[in-house]
Amino acid sequence: MIEQPPSVVALLSALQALLGLGLGTLFAYYHRVYRRPHLQFWSASFYALALFLVGSAAALLLARRGADATAVRTIPSVLSQVAVYVHVATLVLGTLALRGGMAPPSWLTRSVLAGAVALGVIATLAYAFDPAAVRERVFMRVGLRYFVAAATYLGVAVALLAGQPWRNASVGQRIVALAFLGFSLVSLLNFAAIVSPVVPMESMAASPWLNFVDLAAVGAIGTGLVVWLHDDERRRAEGAAGEVERLTFFDPRTGLPNRHLFVERLVERLIEADVRGERLAVLVARPDRVRALRAALDDAAVDGLVARLAVRLGEWLGTGALMGQLDDDRLVLVLAPVADAGEAGRRADALLGQLGLALTAPGGSLLPVTCSLGLAQFPADGDTAEALVSAASAAQSGAAAAGGNRWAPFSRNLGNAGRENLLLEAELRRAMDAGELEVHYQPMVDREGRIVAAEALVRWRHPRRGLLLPGEFLAAAAGGNLLSKIDRFVLGEACRCCTRRAAAGNPLRIAVNIAAQTFEAPGFADGVAAELAASGAPARLLELEITEGTAMRDLEQAARIIERIRALGVALALDDFGVGYSSMSQLRHLAADTLKIDQSFTAGVESQARDAAIASALVQLGHSLGLRVVAEGIEREGQVAFFRERGADLLQGFLLARPLPEPELARLLAAGPVTAR
Repeated sequence: MIEQPPSVVALLSALQALLGLGLGTLFAYYHRVYRRPHLQFWSASFYALALFLVGSAAALLLARRGADATAVRTIPSVLSQVAVYVHVATLVLGTLALRGGMAPPSWLTRSVLAGAVALGVIATLAYAFDPAAVRERVFMRVGLRYFVAAATYLGVAVALLAGQPWRNASVGQRIVALAFLGFSLVSLLNFAAIVSPVVPMESMAASPWLNFVDLAAVGAIGTGLVVWLHDDERRRAEGAAGEVERLTFFDPRTGLPNRHLFVERLVERLIEADVRGERLAVLVARPDRVRALRAALDDAAVDGLVARLAVRLGEWLGTGALMGQLDDDRLVLVLAPVADAGEAGRRADALLGQLGLALTAPGGSLLPVTCSLGLAQFPADGDTAEALVSAASAAQSGAAAAGGNRWAPFSRNLGNAGRENLLLEAELRRAMDAGELEVHYQPMVDREGRIVAAEALVRWRHPRRGLLLPGEFLAAAAGGNLLSKIDRFVLGEACRCCTRRAAAGNPLRIAVNIAAQTFEAPGFADGVAAELAASGAPARLLELEITEGTAMRDLEQAARIIERIRALGVALALDDFGVGYSSMSQLRHLAADTLKIDQSFTAGVESQARDAAIASALVQLGHSLGLRVVAEGIEREGQVAFFRERGADLLQGFLLARPLPEPELARLLAAGPVTAR
């Protein structure tokens, strides 16, 4: 076998080292994105491989150039030998961490790495100070390495394929397993050649073809690991999406759709009924004296009662019926079709007779529990899903107030709310012309407390009532079709703020909420481009926030608008995430940059297991999709600890900073990192 020239050795080692360095950098990047412990091990493994190749090539070149100083050759030799054992050790640790779903214990990691370092040092020193004893010491220097590599590669391959059929393994897992098996076989052949007394030492110099095989095998392992990583993250993301859907849209006690999902399904049922000319009836059911029951007993007992009520209603309605849970103890169902109001009443009366329940009171006695029902009819009492649910809820409250254990139909009782909204709308139009609207900015902070972004929020400086928050006037604005005009005002102010912050040397990303009617209006993207051009704001500092519900209204149209916005260099955030209904494929289709967890979930992460589970799943889902995750509504230290522990990228809430006028925001930026207050 012909010994290869140093130039070929150097070239092949350089190629392998570059491949190892590239893979190490790739997995380091993936670790920053996905925060998986096995990615740290993989990154360290391929960095160590690159170091081994550089060190071994350096030692070989020094030897061939006649360097006779043992120390000079020993330093790169020790480095390369230690690196190759660390490469094997960290590759095994990382792969097993992925296989087991968690990082190995720290003591085990330290022990394995210490053993790898010791083996590398021993293997080198056994040969370095007696180079003449080639045959006697070659086992320690090279053979041991091949033996350890063969054993570990074989062990990893077996571990990867154990416990599941080959057909169930992912493509990436199969590639990695086969690559490890191939490496194990090559290492065993090399080991056999070294320990065999009939093999001449001259033939132990590897040919260039074997180096190419090594290069291809390293590439195969790296490729397999990347493919496996993406398969694993896809499964995690799909699992997180499924968990988010289950926790967000279904009540964990009854398994029924919650209000949001029930209303979505009711909308579809109403469209069908309208086409067919059918009448529907919506019933809301609630146990009587439920507050007194919760006070006298515990929540678990009442929750169990509601669960039994759901079962009873389901049995009465039969399969295929539409049911939901409005809140902790109110259930809603649809009777369809009904011929007239008389039939709806008779069915409600029949249902009431089936709802006698009981709870076990302290002391063991049974406590009878009755229910109240509220009835609303389509289209007589409302022609939208929300209107019908609200009407039936009001009727149920009336039945309970009348003594319970009865049903009541909805009756209209209009108040002055409509007239007050009209007056407020007229005032708002005058206020916009008079320049009474202003924009405040609520900071978003990263894990180190640095302000890296802010959300632009509109305020109304009312001449008599003082500073009004959006919740006090946006309903009137929506009724008067003023939301688009307000959004354009806030967008312009935010762009000018971006320009001023960049000019002051502390550039800040500004997020602007965009209403659905503004987002879907013709020429919206052109309007954004015009505001950027007029203000001179860097597009990278602007982020537009739309709600998940807005994006889902017309997915194809939303995707087209988002594509135009992103072409401008502007980022997109999905606001109030978790209260809508988005599948994995829909989220990927929208190509958002940021996911903002709705504060209805952040509020209960310390005390409500369901909210904590939803919030954790949302953080995992966002990171699996490569999105920046923002937790809104942070008002307590426990929430800060919860979301930082789970890796949320940014936090926003009153505990960290309230919305501020721009001058106060500038002073806060200059003051440095924000601490919870």
